[in-house]
Amino acid sequence: MGIRGLSFYWLGRFDESLASGQQAVQIARKMNDTQFTAYTLPHIGLALAAKGSYAEAEQVFDEAQRFGREYEIWPMLARTMVMWAGYHLDIFDFAGHEAIAEEARELARSVNFLPPLVSASLDLLFNYIQREEVGRAEQIVHEVAETVEKAAGNHGWLWRLKLAEAQAELALARGDGAEALRLVENALAHSQPRGRVKYQAFSLETRARALAVRGRKHEAIAEARNAVNLIRPIESPALFLRAAAALLNLDGDDMLLAEACTAAERIAAALPNEEMRRRFQTTELVRLLDHLRPPR
Repeated sequence: MGIRGLSFYWLGRFDESLASGQQAVQIARKMNDTQFTAYTLPHIGLALAAKGSYAEAEQVFDEAQRFGREYEIWPMLARTMVMWAGYHLDIFDFAGHEAIAEEARELARSVNFLPPLVSASLDLLFNYIQREEVGRAEQIVHEVAETVEKAAGNHGWLWRLKLAEAQAELALARGDGAEALRLVENALAHSQPRGRVKYQAFSLETRARALAVRGRKHEAIAEARNAVNLIRPIESPALFLRAAAALLNLDGDDMLLAEACTAAERIAAALPNEEMRRRFQTTELVRLLDHLRPPR
């Protein structure tokens, strides 16, 4: 039951993920199973955040962390913190994400629990790349790659998928469009068979930007449009906003711009505090929308 909710989340079926997660927590609590409760609680937070219900997600992650500390279930606490950090990355709260992810890594190291250590390290790699801090990304990418190669278990496929996409994005951040195009094929080969919609869309966006760098704008627009079409049905405002911005950077479209602005406004209104709202509204992507938006 616990892994079922997580599987729905990976597939972009967030309503089903939420329902399954809530049912799993009810069962865990009825059985007084603290380990299973600590495992399943953050799945509810993941689904809520993916749907754009950030304040509710924050409450769930707070509860999951209190539970982990109260019962001293340190490996599950580290795992919860990584999941909590993840939605901060999705809404471009890079500073908030980095602080939580580093704390999660430290806790995971202290209890010798590899999964959250690997996941947090991969997410930090994406963080640095999105902030265009290529030097910091270069400092950790080889260590992260070695750790992923050695890792096994249920999440090995997911780590390899995320690493492949990060490597493609890093090549593009270096300005190497040809290498990014080569690497992104590997990323797509990992994400498509697994139905991991989020990273499949990321790969299409990366391919679009790499094609644009290579002067192949027509193909780039087609790939960016594919990413938007892929992500729109799952109704995740943050993921849609990212895909829409990639397309808007290449091809202006008043209807898409209006959709993107609506998504940005929805995200800002739903964030749980003013600091997160400020960080979101000053991110480069939101500034792009403000630049493209016609005067009122």
